[in-house]
Amino acid sequence: TGQCAVCHDHKFDPISAREFYQLYAFFNSAADPGFDGNALLTRPTLQVPSRQQQQQLERLKQAVADADSHLAAAADGIVYDDPAEAAEPPPVEPRETIWLDDDFPTGAQLQASPAPGPTWIESDVEGVVFRGRRSLERTADGIGQDFYDSGAEPLEIGPQAELFVHVWIDPERPPKAIMLQLNDGQWSRRAVWGDYDAIGWGEPGTVQRVAAGPLPTLGEWTRLSISADRLELKVGQTLQGFALTQYDGRVRWDAVGVRQQSDPSADPGLSLAAWWQQQLELGPDAWKGLPAELHAEMRAGPQGTAAGVTAVRRFWLTNLWREAPESLQLAASKRSTAEQQLKEARDAIPSTFIYQDLEQPRPSFVMLRGNYNQPAEPVEPGVPAFLPSLESVSDTPPSRLDLAHWLVEDRHPLTARVAVNRLWQQLFGTGIVASGSDFGAQGEPPTHPELLDWLAVQLREGDWEVKPLVRQLVSSDAFQRSSQVLPDQLDSDPANRLLARGPRWRLDAEQLRDSALMLSGRLDRTFGGPGVKPYQPENVWEPVGFVGSNTRNYRQDSGEKLYRRSLYTFLKRTAPPPFMINFDAPNRENSCSARERSNTPLQSLQLMNDIQYVEAARGLAERVLSEAGGTDSERLGWLWLEVLGRPAGEDELDVAQRLIDRQRTRYTDHPTDAAQLVAVGESAPLSRLDPVDLAAWTVVASMLMNLDETVCRN
Repeated sequence: TGQCAVCHDHKFDPISAREFYQLYAFFNSAADPGFDGNALLTRPTLQVPSRQQQQQLERLKQAVADADSHLAAAADGIVYDDPAEAAEPPPVEPRETIWLDDDFPTGAQLQASPAPGPTWIESDVEGVVFRGRRSLERTADGIGQDFYDSGAEPLEIGPQAELFVHVWIDPERPPKAIMLQLNDGQWSRRAVWGDYDAIGWGEPGTVQRVAAGPLPTLGEWTRLSISADRLELKVGQTLQGFALTQYDGRVRWDAVGVRQQSDPSADPGLSLAAWWQQQLELGPDAWKGLPAELHAEMRAGPQGTAAGVTAVRRFWLTNLWREAPESLQLAASKRSTAEQQLKEARDAIPSTFIYQDLEQPRPSFVMLRGNYNQPAEPVEPGVPAFLPSLESVSDTPPSRLDLAHWLVEDRHPLTARVAVNRLWQQLFGTGIVASGSDFGAQGEPPTHPELLDWLAVQLREGDWEVKPLVRQLVSSDAFQRSSQVLPDQLDSDPANRLLARGPRWRLDAEQLRDSALMLSGRLDRTFGGPGVKPYQPENVWEPVGFVGSNTRNYRQDSGEKLYRRSLYTFLKRTAPPPFMINFDAPNRENSCSARERSNTPLQSLQLMNDIQYVEAARGLAERVLSEAGGTDSERLGWLWLEVLGRPAGEDELDVAQRLIDRQRTRYTDHPTDAAQLVAVGESAPLSRLDPVDLAAWTVVASMLMNLDETVCRN
């Protein structure tokens, strides 16, 4: 038994093993999250749209419904004569189907090796593009390719089929070989033009690698083709994708497709009857693109109900008919556009991981001496007896939702107090209860228990809104007091637990980096999105990476991603970002209720020499030379106000002036050193600024960014 650090007039018992496993039972009934390697989101997840996003979704859903209605009306107004039912069968004629022109097939999940890709060349100049408005281009050292193997409608082989592709080869950089690969489920069909052995994929002398001829004429568009028979592709066989592959060189690709004989009365793209018969022969397993509500009508066949036949006919006319009139194509295009806009709006909504209850909860037991393989008496979900009782809102055992409601009940003594204590700890360095992770008898008592209670009530009665409470704390007299330590205060209250002076401590790792980026003018304040990979020393991830993992190697980002807030830095727990670890950020392998603060030589070296900080100092110097006055004194005064928020003292200005004079002389004598300094980092220095002057002011900016007054909260 002991006295609670918060409810100091309340006695309680430590929780028993049974109570511990009752708490554990709340979470033992959750479904396994099903983690998938390093995927960004793994089930179960939940989308959390904002109010504006929800309103946008409703508008777009209505737009899709309106487009569907318009499309259905357009389809019902079509006079369609099925060629399979014509009195005189139409003639069999050759037909070309283009798989790639200005883009890959709709829905294709594109891939490229090496990334990035694909690269499109768009031009109106004759000869740059073979057909349409753009062509696909790749420059490769070794093997390079753009391809897809899923997502799009299958590509069907017809009678007397001939596969073709149009290519343009740069005369200055010709490849050793080019290859058209076809995915019949396992990428087992390949045609090679040029050096037969350059791309050594597939068994030689088989359809896995067919010698289709020499490289085409350089510098002009050429049609390359190969018959389906040579690749042993049969009529009716489908392809899931294709790959445009080359070895070395610069190649443009355009107009990939198939030419084959077309019998309109037997073509599923021209005859509804032929398509319906084909689908019945294939069976329901092939009906993946067919809405589930039409499966029963499909099984019934053309002899089914009038309503069912009309629904299937409408689906075929609007999705599969190749000779649809312009009015129907326009209506289908509007529906496709509305659906794409709805999809993009849904994809833009952030998602979060959630727990999901099993339909049948797992049984929970007291484990003898904590051994997982020695279950004893069964337990139901519950809470420690010394805390308020928990009641389920249904006849079932209490759920995690019941636990969540219980945590924020007015009669719960801990949640609000612990929450405000954490906020106080974040702003003042030490919580009102110094042991922020332990409010029990083994923890420290609060220095200001009435203040803790009052803040907890403020948070609870303010609907648990954090921002108003933070605003209240930072605008308080206690927070805004001077950090200067007077001798009598140091003697009577060395740890400042009585708040006679303002808090003073070094900024957290993320705050240090963000403040440097802010001073440089490069801080990217974009909200949300996946983690980014800023500057980092080489070979940090590699020694702890698993073979095949997508975090085996560290691939630094570029552009604005280098300057995102540190909150969005991708964190690999086995090799966390060194710039954070050096300043005591947790590695997230364990729970951390309060950060320690150390002082090491690495910290000083990082603040002076790290790429991010040197580049930030140069950015601040560029601001000095662009935004401040024209004289050194005006610029130094601006710099002090911008970095430290106060005017510079006379002695400080004197030191800084001597430094700027000395650096100007140094870099005037060694202009190469100046050029090297201002070139640190990915961003380019402003070309209108003198490199010597910029380098000198970079050193001054770095000096101010390294001051104790800058890296500490005062």
